[in-house]
Amino acid sequence: MSLAKDLLTQAQQLATLDKGRPKQANLRRAVSSAYYALFHLLVAEGAAAVGARLNAAGRARVRRAFAHAEMKEVCRAYAKATSVVSMKPEIAPLLSFPVEGEIRNVAQT
Repeated sequence: MSLAKDLLTQAQQLATLDKGRPKQANLRRAVSSAYYALFHLLVAEGAAAVGARLNAAGRARVRRAFAHAEMKEVCRAYAKATSVVSMKPEIAPLLSFPVEGEIRNVAQT
């Protein structure tokens, strides 16, 4: 199972761990695990797309190059973008338009 799937499973388990009113600590860890599940899914998919011609070690290096703040900036731009012209020139070649509704939802979230 992928790290993203493992983290999402962990988030589900933490969110439903307590009987009755859930503990704040479990809810906070669940949200954190869900966030990291999405982060690692996006990193893995991005590395696979950008590093498609690289070997496993090369794709691992690409995955380590992803940064939270930069990913947030790209998601904001992607969620608002209506065409490739509205994107930063260094990002535009990596994207396709129109943006699918599911992808826009992930970017907005």
